[in-house]
Order: sequence, then structure tokens, then C-alpha cells
Amino acid sequence: MRCATLVIGLVVAAAACGGERAGETTRAAGDMTELTVLVAAAKASYMAGEPITLTLGVKNPTDLAVTLRFATGQRYDFVIESAAGVELWRWSVDRVFTQALGEQTVPPGWELDYNETFTGRLAPGTYRVRGIVPSVGDTLEARAEVVVR
Repeated sequence: MRCATLVIGLVVAAAACGGERAGETTRAAGDMTELTVLVAAAKASYMAGEPITLTLGVKNPTDLAVTLRFATGQRYDFVIESAAGVELWRWSVDRVFTQALGEQTVPPGWELDYNETFTGRLAPGTYRVRGIVPSVGDTLEARAEVVVR
């Protein structure tokens, strides 16, 4: 089974506001740590009306932990756009997230994976899928294409 994927290496650049914890060295988002961001559909093509399973991965290939900071409880989002760039679906629409600052640490060599399924109906065509991590300072994003037949 083919997987529509796109890997983007991103440099996380934000204001540093973290430090070391007992027994572990952690880099804050502002320490210019390179993360690998990937978004993929489970298949390269789907039949019209078939659920589309999406995965967003954020990998830390470095030897130090990376801490992502968030302004709300939202840790990820998925968007499906037409080939012309018109947004057709956003996972976070009509969802409520806690209004509290938060953080998530990605240990060295680890990957965070987020999964959701689009159950709406798309007309046949090629669509752009965006996977987004709305971290404070820099939003991490990856893009891929999926075909509906």
C-alpha cells in the first residue's frame, strides 16, 4: 500500500524559555532544534465517501529532548484543501480546547504521532492534506496529496 507522504525538516525558532530538569537535558523550542514533520494518508487514493485516515508525526532526531509549548490544549490539526487551496475541512472546527498554557516534550529519537479520520464526502479529484502542530513561536506543518476517485 502506497502512502502519500511529505517530510519537511523544520528549524524550530521561538523565544527560549526553558532549561534543564534534574537528570535530563532539555532544549526549549527556541534552541534552534531541528524536528522532522510528516503528514500521511493511509493510502494514496480513496473512493468517494470512503473515510480518509490521516497521521501527523513529529520526530526528534537529535540527542536532546525538545519541548514544544502551546497556548491552548490543542496539540495538532489536520486540514484538507482543494487543489486550488480552498479549505474544505479542518479537524479542529467545532472543537473546544482548554484555554491554558501547556507543553509537550519529545525525547531524543522519539516521534509524536497524531491520528484522525475524515469521514466527510469529497468529489473525485486531488486534494492537499496539511498536518499542523500549533506550537508557540513556530507552527510546524507538513503537506501531502491524496486522490479521491
